[in-house]
Amino acid sequence: MVDHLPSSVRLPNITIGIEFYYDCGPSSLVTSASLQYAVSSQDQCRMSDPLKPGVIGPVMDSLVPLASSVLSAVNIPLVSPTAATVTSHKRTESAPENVFRTLPSTSHQAQVLVDLVEYFGWSYFTLIATRGKYGVGGANETRRLAEEKGICASQTILMNDLENSRGTYDDVVTDLLGNPEAKGVVLWCSTNNIIGLLEAIERNNGEALNLILLTSESALSNVTLLDSYPKAARGLIGVRPFDSTNTAAFDYLRQYSTATFDNLYVIPVLDAVLAYSHALADIHQERCSGTAGMCTAMTELSSQEMFNALEKTTFTGIRGEEFAFDGNGEPTRFTLEILQYQNDTSGTAGGQGYSTQQIGVWKPTSGLVLLGTFEHYSQNGLVDVTPSSICGNLCSICDQSIPPRQEGGGNMPYKNRGDRYIRVPGDLDIPSILSLSDPGYFGHDGLLCGKIREKEVLNTLALSYAMDKVNADPDVFPGIKLGVTIMDSCSQAVIATRQLAGVLGQTVASLESTGPTVGILGPGTDEVAKQVVDEITAPSGLTTVSYGNAPSAIQSSNFFQTSPSLDAQVRVIARLLADLDWYYTGIVYSSSTYGKTGYDAFITVAKEYGICIGLAKEIPANAMQPDYDVIITDLFKSQDLNIIVTFVSEYEARRLLITEHLFGFDRFSWVGTETWTADAELFEGFENSAHGSLIVAPAIGDLTELQAYLSAMPVQDVLASNPWITPALRNIFPCDNTTGQQHGDYDQLNMDCVDLGLSGLGTLITLGEYSSDIGHIINAFYALAYGADRLRQLKCVNESQPLCMEFLETFLSQELYEIVANVNFDTNGQEFSFSNKTGPSEFTVQNFQQVDSNLQLMEIGSWMKANLTLDLDLIVLASTAAAGPQRDPLRCDLCFGNDEEEEPPEILDWELEGIWVTIILAISAVCLFLIFCTVCAFVYNYNHPVVTSASLTLSLWLLLGLAMMYCMNLAYLLHANTTICAIRRVGTALSYAVTYAAMSVKSIRVNRLVRGKPGDSMSFTSYWSETILFCVFVSAQFFIAGAWLLLQRPNANTIPGALIECEGQENLWTCDYTHLEFIISLTYVYALVLFTFFSSIGAVKFPYYLNEGKFLFLGSLANMAILISWACVYTLAADVTIAIPALCIGTTADATIVLAAMFLPKCGYIGKPLMTILNFQPENPKTGLENNMDETTDF
Repeated sequence: MVDHLPSSVRLPNITIGIEFYYDCGPSSLVTSASLQYAVSSQDQCRMSDPLKPGVIGPVMDSLVPLASSVLSAVNIPLVSPTAATVTSHKRTESAPENVFRTLPSTSHQAQVLVDLVEYFGWSYFTLIATRGKYGVGGANETRRLAEEKGICASQTILMNDLENSRGTYDDVVTDLLGNPEAKGVVLWCSTNNIIGLLEAIERNNGEALNLILLTSESALSNVTLLDSYPKAARGLIGVRPFDSTNTAAFDYLRQYSTATFDNLYVIPVLDAVLAYSHALADIHQERCSGTAGMCTAMTELSSQEMFNALEKTTFTGIRGEEFAFDGNGEPTRFTLEILQYQNDTSGTAGGQGYSTQQIGVWKPTSGLVLLGTFEHYSQNGLVDVTPSSICGNLCSICDQSIPPRQEGGGNMPYKNRGDRYIRVPGDLDIPSILSLSDPGYFGHDGLLCGKIREKEVLNTLALSYAMDKVNADPDVFPGIKLGVTIMDSCSQAVIATRQLAGVLGQTVASLESTGPTVGILGPGTDEVAKQVVDEITAPSGLTTVSYGNAPSAIQSSNFFQTSPSLDAQVRVIARLLADLDWYYTGIVYSSSTYGKTGYDAFITVAKEYGICIGLAKEIPANAMQPDYDVIITDLFKSQDLNIIVTFVSEYEARRLLITEHLFGFDRFSWVGTETWTADAELFEGFENSAHGSLIVAPAIGDLTELQAYLSAMPVQDVLASNPWITPALRNIFPCDNTTGQQHGDYDQLNMDCVDLGLSGLGTLITLGEYSSDIGHIINAFYALAYGADRLRQLKCVNESQPLCMEFLETFLSQELYEIVANVNFDTNGQEFSFSNKTGPSEFTVQNFQQVDSNLQLMEIGSWMKANLTLDLDLIVLASTAAAGPQRDPLRCDLCFGNDEEEEPPEILDWELEGIWVTIILAISAVCLFLIFCTVCAFVYNYNHPVVTSASLTLSLWLLLGLAMMYCMNLAYLLHANTTICAIRRVGTALSYAVTYAAMSVKSIRVNRLVRGKPGDSMSFTSYWSETILFCVFVSAQFFIAGAWLLLQRPNANTIPGALIECEGQENLWTCDYTHLEFIISLTYVYALVLFTFFSSIGAVKFPYYLNEGKFLFLGSLANMAILISWACVYTLAADVTIAIPALCIGTTADATIVLAAMFLPKCGYIGKPLMTILNFQPENPKTGLENNMDETTDF
């Protein structure tokens, strides 16, 4: 390319060369290459070397800062053929950069994408980005530019660049399926992520969403990859730098290579070469005018002067456009082309299939210019209408439908819904934490709220109803007005605690002043309630009344809930199953507190009713699609399992139905709780899977009075003051996309989109657009209000002021709690009072039924006053398999069918099976026989030099310990019961202790003998002293084992996993101690092994006593490695079928190594002539082998 420069920049008698450095490896290579170049360019002693004006590269934007940091130290310019990310394209005075770029910043691509969104008339879209500066930076810039135009990005879904899990991409598509309003999707993803996403869209029939994908240049880097997924990719629009029309440059390159050149990457490199060439030509013209070749002035060119020349140079780039650098080192003029993957009409693909077609361009000077060739593809083929992508909900951070706050009004002060409040000031205030939105995603502003829950929004009006009713009652707080402050926790504990702390601390400056706080209403979700109570209300002493089904884990004395307890709800579910003759079910439960509490309660109640649990599956926290695939397939494999009880969130319920739908299964009848009715769109698109489900939900009560109250409310006043009701109504009554105004007048927008009829907001009750919590929220407000009024009557008897100081001082005391605990009041004709701090146990039984393609929730029964009433004729089930009695086909002993607690078996029977059991038993039997033979040989030859040198006493103790280790295998292969568990606790550690107490004394003995001198009196080497020392070592382990047995009585329990695996197998039992507790009990054994190892080191180099010291060292070293290995596996393995084999194999290996090391060499010499032994064994330092045990002294 240098040889092919235009004549206008060719330097007379000057050759421009290129020096290559490899930068495609680790970042350290880039730094090294930059440093090498910087040193060589500044070497004044190498004047014969050519002038080095600057550097081109690196070709990856992430490596540019590394090279720049080295080269900028000596002001060497760097021209990179990359596009700067949004976060790295601006220079600052405090940190001037030496970088020029021949591609425009990706921030310009973000501008083009937002302009396209605006062109299509969208006000709502989804962002998907790859983690890193490119993806996250581009997504955040797109969001920022969209906000400026009043366009809302619903969420940002982040993925890892090298993500290859199908489940991850399926999860993303599921999120898109769950938000069908956002037809527009903007991608800032790597090529790998885009391909994975397209594959998942096709795999999950995602093209039915009629999405339009807008993407940066990464999707167009290899267009042939799109051809593999034409259904998902058709209609995709990408933005990239304009391709070159300069064919001469590429013709020149092809002279040297037959490779296919990607213009997107080659053109910026060629422009970088031209930039240096033109800058050098300008310098030569200025300094060497009329001189051919390098003049002296040019050889003295400094790096800073070259940098200045690049800033000023102007030339025609490879794309045919005028090229110059701006103050940030980026091109001043450029063109971004807009391409679409569409039906081939130009013959590019041979008239068949798809190809990319240019549909527009974008320039900084003219902006977006479309050529009118845009096409949209629906599932059924080509259509000429762009799908709407309109926010029917309250968007996370860019909602423009809320009018500006007015003085004295009740409008919300913040854009982020996680910081919004409704306050109605009063003499007393009841802060109320509601869950009006789903959890959002982490964005650049922190925690955000997600999709609004339109059914939950009516709870804000229910609070207004309860407040107005109390304030209108002359007998309750006469002359005093109760107020309320409503917050949206977005189902996130962090947001709830942050908002409540701001309200209680009076740090929310935009809120109007109000009276003292009586108590806290809410939260309604378990995790949020627990954190709010633990961190705020319990320490402060504020009485808290929740309207949700809070977990029993909340132990605060000042906490109540107006809904019935989860235990009561579980009992109703069990009774429902029994009445339907369903005594064989599966369970799916969440890993949350709610899910685990429901599961534990159901296990207990199912036992009382004789219900057998065939399979239980826990949904992991942050579960991905593969987790749901495993759950559904495992349930399906249990052929006779047709009824599935669930304790899951609404999101998890939807994912279960989606997965069942994807697999094409239709056998299950689901039994759920009120979470299945929380979201109107929960079953959208999966009605067949939800059909036949049974729901047990807390009874709501009579809403006639509330409906009349809502019908009389001025709609426009509510729309103007309540920031959640407007988007909820727009979602319930969607706009006509052809006529609905999206950026017009606020009032006109809502009147066009919402048709409430003559009943006004009361229509929402008629339509069923309310949550199952609505009655409990009203009761929660009543409980606090009536309880506080009763306390006021007690405290302000003789006071002239209605709110006396003695009354106000009791809000943080136990007195209000005691009053609320005993409060009773009438609510719509029914008396309410707390029972064990929970509301009355009243439930309805509902059935999802599909009628004329619509899924309807039909009430089929109720639970009132501990009595279940069912109308069996109204029940419609998903399949005939669930219609009849449900029984465990094998009726194994694991299933619940008796009232007595199952006791561990006392008979000795095998618990584990497998080839490893046979091998362990065979090795143990052989080694026990060898031990017996060794004992006989040593006792018979007790005066033999080999026996006396090894100490008969210690040898017999050591053989006893090894025999105990082999026998302990039986204790782990038999059913665990009280006796077996006691043996396991004591036996393993004791057998090791006996073995290594003998080896420790042996190591002491051999050390003293090999270091002794002839005639010395040797202590600790006689039979008595060795026995006493051995007993001292072993006694410590006896004390440890005895203490454990006394402090914790041994017992056996069923393994939790086995308790629910009803597949005809016998129950699996385990001892009641944990694996970690067992390993800790071996601590003294570890000390003995280490002592033997270190004390034997000194005798390793002495070959006396048939290398006794060396074998002690090697045996203890091998045992340490094996002991650590099986202890780690045993501790970490939750599955007993893995932990027990590890223990048995490890123990057997330890014993076999010691047996072979300590006795195999000795047994080989017993019976041989004495001279043979003496010829092999050198004379010891004391008296020789033959009398090494003669007359040694005692203690």
